[in-house]
Parts: sequence; structure tokens; C-alpha cells
Amino acid sequence: MTPLNSINFKWEKNSNGATVVLELYKEKSGNKKLIVRTKIKSAHNYLFKDLNNLDEGNFIWTLQESSDSEEEGKIRPKTTIPFKIYLSNKPEAPKIKTPEKIYVE
Repeated sequence: MTPLNSINFKWEKNSNGATVVLELYKEKSGNKKLIVRTKIKSAHNYLFKDLNNLDEGNFIWTLQESSDSEEEGKIRPKTTIPFKIYLSNKPEAPKIKTPEKIYVE
């Protein structure tokens, strides 16, 4: 994560050109906190640049088609994709070396 300045979410294009609703959640202790919700038309990716809202942990992004046509009442399935973010590698435990004799009289 450290060298990145954005995250690019990608998915397969839908055939009918419907609008896609993308939601990004932070998950902690079974609770979900919404970070971003956006509607995307005529695209199959979303570039998320506000990385200040992210930290290390578990996240979920969802996709759901929403139709602008007469089929609006039809429920579309929501696709849920979990992922984790690690901000940096965890350092190893330090090795402490001491001399065999610390004090001599």
C-alpha cells in the first residue's frame, strides 16, 4: 500500500449499459462503516484516490446494477468482495545482544 496513491476497482462490463452502484466499507468487529458510495455509468472501473480514509484492516466493496428502464422494480443481486489492507510489513522482533561480562571488579 505504501507506494500507492490510489486504488483501482475493476469489474467486467455489463452488457446492457446499466448504472452500477459501488460501495466501499470498513469492517471492524462485525460492523460495517460506509466510506464511499457512488453511481457509475458506462464504465467498468472506479479510481479511489482518497486514501486518507483507509487504514490497515478489513474492507468490503460491493457492486450492484441499477436499471434506469421500466425494470426498475426488479431486484438485482449485489456482489460483495472482501479484501485486506496492510500498510507496511511488520518489523521482526529485535535481537538484543549483550556482552557475556557486564561488570568486572
